[in-house]
Amino acid sequence: MQCKLKPEIGSIAVQCRGIVKYLGKGALGSRVLSGVDLDVRTGEMTLLVGPSGCGKTTLISIMAGILSPDSGVVEAFGTRVSDLRGAAASRFRAAHIGMIMQQLNLLPALTAVENAALPLLAQGHSQSSAQVRAVKLLRELELGEHLVKYPAEMSVGQQQRVAVARALVHEPQLVLCDEPTAALDTASGIGVMRLLRGAARRSDCAVIVVTHDQRILPFGDRIVRMSDGRVSEVDPINMEAA
Repeated sequence: MQCKLKPEIGSIAVQCRGIVKYLGKGALGSRVLSGVDLDVRTGEMTLLVGPSGCGKTTLISIMAGILSPDSGVVEAFGTRVSDLRGAAASRFRAAHIGMIMQQLNLLPALTAVENAALPLLAQGHSQSSAQVRAVKLLRELELGEHLVKYPAEMSVGQQQRVAVARALVHEPQLVLCDEPTAALDTASGIGVMRLLRGAARRSDCAVIVVTHDQRILPFGDRIVRMSDGRVSEVDPINMEAA
C-alpha cells in the first residue's frame, strides 16, 4: 500500500504547463488542447466549464495519466504524471486518484457494494473492511436498498451514484469528475455534490468537476472556463452551497 503525501491546504495539487494534445492522425487529426496552463489547489473544488469539444474531458484524462500530452508537463502532488506510462500510471491512479467518468465502467458481474469496494481491495485492504466503507458511502448516497444489486438491475442514476462511491471510497488525493450529476435528479445531485465538497475540504485533496449543470455551481470554489482548447478565464465563486 502506497503512503500518501500530506500537503497543506491551499498548496498546489495539480500544475499544468503548456499542455498540447492532438487527437487523431494525419488529415483527420485535430488539436484539442492548445497550451493549457492551470493550477489546482488542495482544499478546493474546481469547476471546469465550457462548450462541448473545448477539451475539458481530455484535460482531466491527461491529469489522470490516462492520456499523455503531446507537449507540456502535468505534475500532481509532486509526481510528473505526464511522464508516467503503463503500469506506473495505473499504480499512481490506484493510490492517489478517484475518477467519475461519463462511461461509468461498473463491472457487470459485481454488486453495487463489490464495485464500490474495488479501489480499497486494489490497495490491499481486506474484503470485509473494504465493504464496510463501501456500504457506508452507498447509504450516504441513498442506495441502502440496492447494495446487492448488479448494475443491470439499477437505473442509470443509481449506477452513477455507485461510481461516485467507488471514486471516493479510498479517500483519494485527487478526484476527477466528468459530469457527475448528469443522470441525477436535483436531490440526488445535491447529495453527490455534498460528498464531493466534503472531500474537497480535506487539506490533502483537490476535486475537479467537468460540468454543464448550472445547479451545482454553488458547490465550487473556482470556475475555470475553457474555450478552443485553452483556459480563457478563472473566476472565484462567492456563493455558499445549498
